[in-house]
Amino acid sequence: RDINQKLSKVQETIRNNVIDDKTAFSYEFENDDSLKEMSTSLLEKMKSIWKNGKYGVNDDPSLISAVLEYCSDPQIRKYFYTRKNAIASQGKYDNRELIQTFFSLSQEKAHLLGYKNAGEMHLWNTMAQSPIKAKEFLEQIAKAAKQKAEKELSFLQKTYHLDHLEQSDLAYYKRKYKQD
Repeated sequence: RDINQKLSKVQETIRNNVIDDKTAFSYEFENDDSLKEMSTSLLEKMKSIWKNGKYGVNDDPSLISAVLEYCSDPQIRKYFYTRKNAIASQGKYDNRELIQTFFSLSQEKAHLLGYKNAGEMHLWNTMAQSPIKAKEFLEQIAKAAKQKAEKELSFLQKTYHLDHLEQSDLAYYKRKYKQD
């Protein structure tokens, strides 16, 4: 029971840190030079965030995705991509230590209940049934997805004459290709 209470408290703190970190995010564009490819409705939405006539983005996922797809500045796209994938992983809302605590408590609970590990405890009544089966299933999916992604990446690089394509630029070039 004590472990369940600790797990619940850790989960709640992790969830709150994610919410708080997202809520704390804001970005103001100095000018609209890199936003020329955005639709008027997106620009209006971005302008409504800042009342000073400039364009801004908050934690709204649709705006973050829009910047990744339509912003012509690769540095800004990289900033947004990194931010989107690093929520609650640094600073005041850093969840990394809490996640370690969660895993340790889950392991302890699993052992108390007679399981070999937390993965076995969580998966026993699922289609995967065990961590080994889950890992094998994910490896199959990853292999197929990787092959497809490599083809898409190569195609975009050839189409747009790029030596290298950053992860942060994928949404932008995929959208450009669909529009062309």
